[in-house]
Amino acid sequence: MTKRKTAEEEPEPSPLAGGCVAAGLVLVAGAGLWAASPGAAILTLWVGGALLVWRHARTRMSDSSATPPPGEDPSPEGEEAGHSDTPRISVERREGMLIIKDLSEQRRYEVP
Repeated sequence: MTKRKTAEEEPEPSPLAGGCVAAGLVLVAGAGLWAASPGAAILTLWVGGALLVWRHARTRMSDSSATPPPGEDPSPEGEEAGHSDTPRISVERREGMLIIKDLSEQRRYEVP
């Protein structure tokens, strides 16, 4: 017995399919250019590579992980991570950094 499908289901195309087709077309065009003139094929390869490097160098990187500029005002102390009014935590500000010391973890060693 066979199950009947209530709706026509089409398989989803692979996201890599377009890249594979483009790579195949570039390879076929390169082979045709190589057959016509090897010098022109090598020159085309160099120019294409230089254009790709130039394009990559011109794109802006995301600055989501960048440090803030030095002129910005730091966040209020109530919003700082690890800020607490209990005496077990010490918060120390230095230029460009915030040092949080947990005083409950300090150990004292006695020398006999």
